[in-house]
Amino acid sequence: MLPSREDASEALQETIIVLWQKFGEFDPTREFRAWASGIAQHKALALLRDR
Repeated sequence: MLPSREDASEALQETIIVLWQKFGEFDPTREFRAWASGIAQHKALALLRDR
């Protein structure tokens, strides 16, 4: 989804930070992978938009 390893690494690091910050908002009745993937997708799209 991202053009370089550096971009992917940056998006991953930002995703992990957001996951930690918002973990209290996570609904345990839902699938964690889907929740985390959605956040990762938003971070990747934001990185592309800002570049």
